[in-house]
Amino acid sequence: MIPIITFFPMSLRAAAGRAYSINRLMSGLMLIILLPVLQTVVATVMLIVILDVALLAPSTMGSHWTAR
Repeated sequence: MIPIITFFPMSLRAAAGRAYSINRLMSGLMLIILLPVLQTVVATVMLIVILDVALLAPSTMGSHWTAR
């Protein structure tokens, strides 16, 4: 049986470990970095959608809906 070390040299295993560590670190940091930005953007987009519906949608006040 051939040991697994010959298939995956130490340099390759070390690089994969570093990439995994950086991935985990950045995943945690992105929450902290992007949360304030997303809160502002989402609030702005919601305001645009509300204004769009309020100003451009046809009025349904006083109309009667019938079931088909």
